Amino acid sequence: MNLEDLKSFRAPEHVKIISELLAQVVHDPLNIMQVCGTHTLNYHKYGLPHLMPEKLRLFAGPGCPICVTHQKDIDWVISLIKENKKSIIATFGDLMQVPGTCGKSLSQLKDEGFDIRIILSPIQALNLASSEAPKRVIFIAIGFETTAPAVALIIQDAMKLRLTNFSVVLLLKNLINALPYLLREAQISGLLCPGHVAAVIGSKAFEPIVESLGVPCAIAGFEPVDILMGLLNLAYQNSQGLVRLYNVYPRVVVKNGNSKAKELIHSTFDMNNAIWRGFSFIPKTGYQLKKAFGNFEIKPDEFRLRNTHIRQLDCICDEVILGKAAPTSCPLFNNPCKPEAPIGPCMVSREGTCRAYYLHL
Repeated sequence: MNLEDLKSFRAPEHVKIISELLAQVVHDPLNIMQVCGTHTLNYHKYGLPHLMPEKLRLFAGPGCPICVTHQKDIDWVISLIKENKKSIIATFGDLMQVPGTCGKSLSQLKDEGFDIRIILSPIQALNLASSEAPKRVIFIAIGFETTAPAVALIIQDAMKLRLTNFSVVLLLKNLINALPYLLREAQISGLLCPGHVAAVIGSKAFEPIVESLGVPCAIAGFEPVDILMGLLNLAYQNSQGLVRLYNVYPRVVVKNGNSKAKELIHSTFDMNNAIWRGFSFIPKTGYQLKKAFGNFEIKPDEFRLRNTHIRQLDCICDEVILGKAAPTSCPLFNNPCKPEAPIGPCMVSREGTCRAYYLHL
C-alpha cells in the first residue's frame, strides 16, 4: 500500500475497504488523538468505533473551544455580565449552558432579566451594535483559528463605522500553538489533525509538530471516509516507522491556507498568553487586539490570571480533553450530568466529548 493511493478513496462505499485495510495494518497497540471536536462527534455519531481494530484506540483532545475555556474565564464573564446589566451581551449558543462556580450559567442570567442574545455569526453582534445604538453591545468571542478571521473582520468594520457602543471579550484560542504542550501531556502514536483549522492556516503550519516532536500527523476531513482515511494513514505510518505530515483532505486544505483569512488575523490581533482548562498558562495561544483597535476590547482583571486551578465540583473535563480519562470515568457522567443539565463544558457543546459519548454510545 502506498500512502498516495489513499487519496483515491472518497466515496461512502470505501468505508468498508478502509476499515478492512486498518485491520490488516494495526498489529500493535496504537493510540491516536483526535484534536478536533467535530472528529470526536462524527466518529461516534457514525458508529466508527465498531469498525476499529481492537488494538487501535482513539481518544479526544482539546478540540472544543467551550471545553478548553478555563473556569476562571467563565466566572469572569458571568461577573462582567452582572456588572453590565444595561448592556446587550451577544455570544454563541454553546457558551450559554456552561455553569460558573457560582452555580449559574448565562442561560440562567438571561432568565433573570439580563439581555443576553444568542448569535450564529460575529456579524450579528456588529449589526446589533449598529441597530441598538447608543446601547452598549458586548460580544463574547470564543473559538479557534476558524472563528478568528470573522471576529477580526467585524472589529475592523467597527473601526470603519466609528462605533462607540461595541466591545469584544476575546476568549479565542490558538490551537496550533497549544499542540506541543498538549502532546507533552499525552502518550500518542499519531495525531488526527483538524481540517477546519488547517483550511485557514494551511497544512504547512503543522510541519513543526512532526519535526520537533516526532509525532505522525494526518490532516483529515469530517465525513466517515475522511476520518477513516486519516486513521489508516496514521496506522500505516506507524507500521512502517514513518513520522510525516500528510494532508488527506486536499479538496479543502492547501499548503499555505487561506491568505485573506490569515491576513485578517495578523492585521487585527497580537498573540498573548492564555489560560486553558487542564493546563493554566500556555504562551502565545490567546489573542489581544492591536493597539489601533484596543478601545474595542474588554480585558479581564488580574485575578483571573493567577496560576491556580479551579475544578467545577467533581467534573473531570480537564482530564477528558487531555486524553487522560474517558467521559464514562467521571462520577457525574449521566448521573446527574446530562446535556439537558450539564455540570461541565464537555457535556454542553455539541462537539464536547462527554456529550458525544452520552448521545452515541
